[in-house]
Amino acid sequence: MIFDTVLDHPSQEVLDYLAKIAAHEARPDFAGLSRAAVIDVAVGRWPNPFPAGVTMVDVPIPRFGGLRTSAYAHIGAAAYELSQGREARAEEMTREVISVGILLGDEAPMLIENLIGHTIARTGGVALKAFYEATGKDADAARIEELDAVATLAADRIPTRAPGGVEAFVRSMPGTVTNAKGLRGLRWESFVLTTTLTPCLNLNRMVFGPDASYEQFIEDAHASLVRWPSEESLFALAQDGYLGGVRNQPAGVIGRFLAISMRSGDGACGPIVSRLKVLSEIFWLKLFVTVLAAS
Repeated sequence: MIFDTVLDHPSQEVLDYLAKIAAHEARPDFAGLSRAAVIDVAVGRWPNPFPAGVTMVDVPIPRFGGLRTSAYAHIGAAAYELSQGREARAEEMTREVISVGILLGDEAPMLIENLIGHTIARTGGVALKAFYEATGKDADAARIEELDAVATLAADRIPTRAPGGVEAFVRSMPGTVTNAKGLRGLRWESFVLTTTLTPCLNLNRMVFGPDASYEQFIEDAHASLVRWPSEESLFALAQDGYLGGVRNQPAGVIGRFLAISMRSGDGACGPIVSRLKVLSEIFWLKLFVTVLAAS
């Protein structure tokens, strides 16, 4: 690890390189971010409002190469501080990497952002353990290793499949959306899945459209998910589900036939089914039969 290197007679070339990293103009911004209690990710991520015609499937996956590089650079800068005898500052900077990772992992509205955030936090944890080992703080290093083992065990015990099959999974999604203790990205993703599937997985809603309980769910989801004005436009897209864009597609023969008996309007199954093309229609028919047979 780099901390061992800077304490073991590093070359001037290595020190010069680390000094250059430490002097980068973006480093103070990274350090400042680590001290934020909350963060509005959406305001710097997407336009608000989104352009007309954009749906959830059009929302680009964020790029994180620069943020990951910044985390590694911050660790390099911490190593430079250690090489100059500023041990306390080196430890503080390494901890800042963990803080930035946790902030993104806890606050971002997309699951991929949560994943990258927790990956950065783990990178900072590995670096902090290496720092403690290099500076002879074996007890602190052992404590970091224990915490890592506990976190890994907890992650391994999380079930990868919802018990009870597809129907039980669908029923569990609204609760996941409004669970304030849950991972934000998972809650947002569950909301999009719910708005996409629920109107067509309930026989009553298939025929008559959304009822009062569904409308109440939308209100509860908004109150639970939207923290910033910048997230309003994202919520509007999510409320239309992944198939929001099918309204602009030509209706298939089967879709037009099925939609005759299904109410139209927001949150209803009719607009979804009536715009599905033949292959998609076959998939939905199979899904309807499977769910109805299980109920």
